[in-house]
Amino acid sequence: MMNALFGKGLLSVAAAVCAGNLLGAGLAWDFDAGTLTEAAKPGEKPWVFAYTSDGVLGCPVQKGDAKTLDFRHLPDGVPPLKGLGQNCLSGTAIEEVYLPDTLVSIGPAAFLNCRKLRKIEPLI
Repeated sequence: MMNALFGKGLLSVAAAVCAGNLLGAGLAWDFDAGTLTEAAKPGEKPWVFAYTSDGVLGCPVQKGDAKTLDFRHLPDGVPPLKGLGQNCLSGTAIEEVYLPDTLVSIGPAAFLNCRKLRKIEPLI
């Protein structure tokens, strides 16, 4: 059921606004020049995403090694995450995704072919 909804991009989520730190695999993220970069563990490749000034996460510029992405909190000065762009995580080996309550939309095929995805919180 989830794969069908995400694959067709039919899902939209309404939520309230919050602030804090954006964490990926328990680590902080850095926001600079329209990209959001995970502060990966030593020896791991970090996730690097396109990130718009209006809070939309785009496709990864670089796919990282972390299997869990936690988007529940943002660093000071970073626009709150309001949307996942089209195909932003499609085809990745991501297993868990934690979404903030600021999220209001999920683009078409955002999770298409995420065959290892087993957890999305909050459950949408």
